[in-house]
Amino acid sequence: MVNRIKGAIRLSLAVFMLVFLMLMVVFPVNAEEAIYHAEEAKGEGFILNDNHQGYTGTAFIQFTPNVPGGYVEWDVEIATAGLYTLQFRYAHGAFLNRPGEVRVNDEVIEAELAFESTGAWNEWGTSEAVVELAEGVHTIRLTGVGPEGGPNIDVLKVVEGYDGGEQPDDPSYPVVSLEERINEDHIKHWQQEGLLLTEQSYQSNQPVKQLQFYASINSLFGYTNEVKFKGIDSYSFSEDWGIEEDEWYLYVLQAAHKAGYLEGLNSINVNKPITRAEVALVVASALQLDGDVEIANQYRDLNGQDELVKGAIGAVIANELLEPHTSKTFNPNKPLTFHHLQRLIEKVQQYSQVGDQEVHIINVDALSPTTIVVTLNGFFEEISPYDIEVVYGAGAWATLNPQLSKLEVTKASVGVNQLGYTVLVYELENALTNDAKVAAIEHIPDDSYNQDIVDQANNLITWQMEHGGWTKNFPHIYTREWDGVESRSEWVSNGVELGTIDNDATINEIRTVAAAYNMTGDPRFKESVDQGFEFLFKLQYPSGGIRQVYPQRGADESSSVWYSNYVTFNDAAMTNVLELFDEVVNREAPFHTDIVNDEFIQEVGSSIDLALDYILKAQIEVDGQLTAWGQQHDPFTYEPQHGRSYEHPSITASESIPVIRWLMARPEQTEEIQTAVSSALSYFDQVKILDTRYDNRTYPYFLDHPGSTVWYRFYQIGTDFPIFSGRDGVIKHNLEEIEEERRLGYSWAGTWPQQLLEVAQTTGYYENKVYARVFRDQSKDHLNRSLALDSIVKTTNRIQGD
Repeated sequence: MVNRIKGAIRLSLAVFMLVFLMLMVVFPVNAEEAIYHAEEAKGEGFILNDNHQGYTGTAFIQFTPNVPGGYVEWDVEIATAGLYTLQFRYAHGAFLNRPGEVRVNDEVIEAELAFESTGAWNEWGTSEAVVELAEGVHTIRLTGVGPEGGPNIDVLKVVEGYDGGEQPDDPSYPVVSLEERINEDHIKHWQQEGLLLTEQSYQSNQPVKQLQFYASINSLFGYTNEVKFKGIDSYSFSEDWGIEEDEWYLYVLQAAHKAGYLEGLNSINVNKPITRAEVALVVASALQLDGDVEIANQYRDLNGQDELVKGAIGAVIANELLEPHTSKTFNPNKPLTFHHLQRLIEKVQQYSQVGDQEVHIINVDALSPTTIVVTLNGFFEEISPYDIEVVYGAGAWATLNPQLSKLEVTKASVGVNQLGYTVLVYELENALTNDAKVAAIEHIPDDSYNQDIVDQANNLITWQMEHGGWTKNFPHIYTREWDGVESRSEWVSNGVELGTIDNDATINEIRTVAAAYNMTGDPRFKESVDQGFEFLFKLQYPSGGIRQVYPQRGADESSSVWYSNYVTFNDAAMTNVLELFDEVVNREAPFHTDIVNDEFIQEVGSSIDLALDYILKAQIEVDGQLTAWGQQHDPFTYEPQHGRSYEHPSITASESIPVIRWLMARPEQTEEIQTAVSSALSYFDQVKILDTRYDNRTYPYFLDHPGSTVWYRFYQIGTDFPIFSGRDGVIKHNLEEIEEERRLGYSWAGTWPQQLLEVAQTTGYYENKVYARVFRDQSKDHLNRSLALDSIVKTTNRIQGD
């Protein structure tokens, strides 16, 4: 009886499941939300992976290789026609947007759906498109169209109706009157300086000061002091301006200087009323009006004026921007009043040069460790402080992803400065450091015992050679101890086993053995680390450059492997060593213990200084203009040298990027460093190939692709022609002219500079630095202009010392 009952139950369940599946086939599910996992997708140019946490199914989609064209698709059955939200859950740990094309049944509904950085590959967000879908089965396809392909995709969620996705929480801090805070010492000080006021009003017949007029022109025309490469390019300054270099309103003159309208003025005195003649010069320059001396000659009080001044005055009269004083006089030295300034602005607004300008963040000042003032280059009668957020660079510099994270604000106020610009005052919950940065998070190193690391270190010290180095490509062998007989190096020259830093060899071994020492205190491990660093010191030439191997590889310069003895930027060899040295100097784990002492840290610091000097001297100069670096350089002449037969002396887009990144991270940004970095970035910005992508799996290898940017790996010095070469060593400028093996077996082009250029043009070096950025454009200024989305400016430190 029991067995009969169990059998009946099994039969009933089987019948139920069969009926259920039949219903599923016959009747589509009319669900408000349907989820399609990665493992259900079809397509090309992707794999299923599980090496990052946070996905919801059994794996996630990883587009590979990182080139445009890979796609994934799902067949989606819709029961009820209507509006649907296609919501892609994704992760994207790089900095640049990886847009995707969304198609429904081969019809493009989003040409470039944005997949912005989520901050890390294990941080997930959503991006969505809205589409009308008829009843039936639809194929939803997502294609990576950015230069780096697409993001990692977890699921496609199809939601009936419009779903706004995962929206950030609205700020909840209160907005308080600035009058309530005006008696705070640091607020009062800057009120007296004119940086922030509760209100600003003028009499209509009151003269306009030069500074106020320049600020009005800058706002009207959208002139800013923005530089191309943040924290690298210098802001303009002239002693002729008659102000100190740290004045809070310096940005006004910098923007004016950049716009070029100060050139015709005889003198600048920011607190002096601006004359009608000076107004004419500025306005004629800004509007690019043709000078009209003939009209100016009709006014007797212009006799003796400079021809440039007369031409500008004639132009503004002819265009009815300024009225003469009488039919025979202009009154050039009379100050402009606020009444006439307002009339002038109304007239200038009609010109195309003004156009549809947006309002930008023009300056950000830290007045105290908790008070941030954001200045906008416009006046808002009403504005929401919630349109701006205060953020900081939380990402590690090595990732080139700022991971801008919000700082908590406890309250905000709205004011104005003496120039008529709106200012927003934010009070932070957590204090900044006295240099206006977020205090670095102190990572407590984990020195707890780990048997795997100790076992690995025990093996490594047996493979370490007498000169202190290790070889490359041996990790699979380092799982056991050296037997005392077999070769310990992949490279042997003149009967000597060579150590190297190629592919991070020796560097990674030092880190592992140092970690084992911290766990055990075993003096053998400390001795091994000491010997490893001695090997690295041996790699450094007296000039500061660091070679790839030690001892010498090859008999002489005629040897095909002699390139290993040159200073090596190839595969980031030299910069990898310097980053290890930085860890030592900064006492980062595993160098936070007695494994290094102060004397050793000074020695490492001296090596860094020497290397920096070499890098700056080795930068390739063409016709007096600095460019970038090659793969290898001569240790004594600093000249670029050849590598393998197909690697010629050249300017390289790949190997220069780690050098630039390391230079940008130097704590002391000297003028020489900034010039080197700015020149190199400018060079790569100039030689980029727009609307093109490179893929050696296709033919032709360089394809038209709107929005994509690519760089050749090697640029010929002096011509900037691309260099391609086969194993015969003959330089070609067309990739198709070399043998197939080298065409397909080497990266002749790529996107190497792209992420660094993007960072340099938005934040510059960002670790723990504080910024203000626009993230909503709801408010309108008095000229009905919106805030410029993603306008971002780094904080200037004005924190007064005790």
